[in-house]
Amino acid sequence: MTTTVEANSSELRELVARTQQGEEILVTVDGKVAGRISAASEPQDPTPHPDKAELVRRMRERLASLPPQKGPSIQELMDELREERL
Repeated sequence: MTTTVEANSSELRELVARTQQGEEILVTVDGKVAGRISAASEPQDPTPHPDKAELVRRMRERLASLPPQKGPSIQELMDELREERL
């Protein structure tokens, strides 16, 4: 089916009902196709996110398992850079 913007605004409920039955509707503006109305796909289950506390626990565990770093810390490097600017 093809419809115009003017008709679309006044017949929206009917158009939505038709899309729910599988029909696809083209919307035209000045005789040119400007959009398409079709049935929405079923929403997919969102990817489950780990509990925030569990995420923090795993990050701390991972950090604890890393070997100690040699050399200056990031804070020491930042302080040194700031001193050089003065």
